[in-house]
Amino acid sequence: MWISDFRIILRKVVRVYSFDILLVLPYAVLSIKQEDDFFAILDLNPLNEDDKKKLDDRALIELITHHPNLFKKLYKFGCHGKKICPIVMAYFLDASPDAIDLMSEAFPRGKELCPLTALLMSAPNNVFEKSLQTTSTDIEETFCDLCYIQIACKFSVGFELIEYLVDRLHPKFLTKLDSGGCTPLFLACKNESKLEVIKLLAEKSPRSLKVRNKRDVTVLQIACAKKSASISIVNFLIDEWPDALRMCDSDGNYPLHDACSFNAKLTIIKVLVDKYTGVLSIKNRQCHIPFSIAKKNTETDPAIICFLGVTSFYKKLTEKDERADVPKINELVPFVCDSHILRIFYSITCTSFRSGYINFREANILATAGLTEASKTTCNLSRRTFKAIMAEAFEHNIIPAMEMLALDKEAELYHAIRPTFSDDIWFHINCNTTSSLRKSGDLNNIHLAMRELMVNTRNEEKGSGFVFINFVLAVGSIDDEVGREVKGLLNELMDFGCLIKLEESVKEIGDAGLTDALQSGRCAGEEFLASNSGVNDDALGELTQMFRYPAYFGRGVVFALAFCAKITGKISFEEGRSSSNSSRTSAMPPQSPAVDGGPSQSLRYSQSIYSQGSRPGVRPTPRESERPTHRESIIGDLPRMPGARPINRETAVGDLPRTTGTGHRRSNSGESILSGISNASNRPTMAQRLELLEIEVGLETSVASFIERLNRIEINLHGETQGVGNILPRITNLENSIFE
Repeated sequence: MWISDFRIILRKVVRVYSFDILLVLPYAVLSIKQEDDFFAILDLNPLNEDDKKKLDDRALIELITHHPNLFKKLYKFGCHGKKICPIVMAYFLDASPDAIDLMSEAFPRGKELCPLTALLMSAPNNVFEKSLQTTSTDIEETFCDLCYIQIACKFSVGFELIEYLVDRLHPKFLTKLDSGGCTPLFLACKNESKLEVIKLLAEKSPRSLKVRNKRDVTVLQIACAKKSASISIVNFLIDEWPDALRMCDSDGNYPLHDACSFNAKLTIIKVLVDKYTGVLSIKNRQCHIPFSIAKKNTETDPAIICFLGVTSFYKKLTEKDERADVPKINELVPFVCDSHILRIFYSITCTSFRSGYINFREANILATAGLTEASKTTCNLSRRTFKAIMAEAFEHNIIPAMEMLALDKEAELYHAIRPTFSDDIWFHINCNTTSSLRKSGDLNNIHLAMRELMVNTRNEEKGSGFVFINFVLAVGSIDDEVGREVKGLLNELMDFGCLIKLEESVKEIGDAGLTDALQSGRCAGEEFLASNSGVNDDALGELTQMFRYPAYFGRGVVFALAFCAKITGKISFEEGRSSSNSSRTSAMPPQSPAVDGGPSQSLRYSQSIYSQGSRPGVRPTPRESERPTHRESIIGDLPRMPGARPINRETAVGDLPRTTGTGHRRSNSGESILSGISNASNRPTMAQRLELLEIEVGLETSVASFIERLNRIEINLHGETQGVGNILPRITNLENSIFE
């Protein structure tokens, strides 16, 4: 009975309202379709990376734009048991900022109805608290396995909300790990959190500073691994746990490796290197050092490549080991990151050759490799310096004319679009090396470097080129007090070990004090070479006097350079070439040791720079006839290059005449006038001779410099100084005048 009545009523309703139903029905169907599209876009699993990739951001923006009403209510999604605002899903699915902004504008009341929305949108504390009360939500609830404090740190919400959560949550939540093993502090460092947030979390949970994620990544490492890394946060984390600098992840990467991989700022790189210099030579599991990582990265700031190259060069240079000279110099090649380092590298090569530690062929190959590396760098370079060094190498026949032109053309292609670097090499050294690598400028360090130079030069236990450059850097690090003329002098020298060039440059300056310092340093070197034993404390004493007062710093630099150049200039390039087999006419191919893995791909002890069979028909000449020492050569002897012009100099560094006897008063025949001294080890030093002269003319002995003491004696004896000639002849003349 009731069924028939229902049918009658239904027919009447259809007859009366049939037109309205026909109008409403299409809209209802369309609304259902829009909601289906809405769920198809947003109802994904945020914990599944494949699902996150399915998010159609363009379709989402289009849906918000045309149908904003869909986003003005709460929905229950498959990943959560409660109704939430759609904007929550957009955040966790990594929707674009444009999509999130549109959803926020479409439903501003969502912050009052959904605690997660209030948290993600950094609502005021009272709004967040009200949403918790309205929805009866527990503050310890989770969403996608993340508690509220982890969500706040993951999405970098405001400090006030994080402080609110920290004060109300149990401390155990501050060490709670997510699926990747990350604590709230780790998540805050990974994202764009401010320093005050990091300090708050570290203060409330100090233990979380030392928690590492599943890949063994530390909090410091993740803070450095981004382009926008904060220097204040990095410094804070280092201060709180310095050991983090020496911790690597499962891939063997340290904080500096990741900073180079993710293009961190230069300030970050400098701090990491300064705090832990040893990391410069550490390779990760891919056998990459930080410098090689930065150099491979096409987006790396050239200033970072320059800084890492310079510091890595000095780090490698100062390593103490028993390697032979050629492999060690060859390992420096990949770090020739600009023309300033090329100048140091070229000086090492030339000085090692002059000292007899490498032969002419080895000097040729190594210098060419350094020039090749510098020609293709993308760092800020001084083209003037590069061209000057290349001209110097050509003058020494180290590179042939054709290769010089090829290097010059290659360099022009790279350097044309790059700004030139400062001409001041000492400013460059101090800007690009860390305090842990630079010499402090303390006189004790300078004396130690000079003693090491003397001992190793005398005993020939180590390549003088390395010790010599270390000493030059020790002296040059006192750059704040060195006069403008001396800085200009240092910047003009392409080879710090070339005494002739140093003399020419000092002569052009025309300063009597610098001239005296140069002669004094050269004479001290001559006396050292003539001595059979003992470290020359007189030279150290004179250097101390020069460095004691700022006005004499420039003289100290010139004295030190002249002294070092003299005692390391044992042979000349002319002698090296004359002992080579000039009949060989094969051209040397370009040398450029691989830098893919840093120094790891450099020359090994028994490995030649030329691979076996790469130069058919060319056999090395006998090594024994060419080597000035008894050490066995690792690389064969390079024949003289065809087309190379001869040196125009009258003499080379090693050809400077050595004073005969160093310390004797001599007659015209050259015999010693001072009697009772026949053994070279018993010869008086310059200081002793000056002291004897002071006593003879009635002056008190002095601790002033040799030049000043000599001038005072001459004035007392003759009424005037005898000019700025060589110290030893002046001492000899005084001895002849007094003792005859």
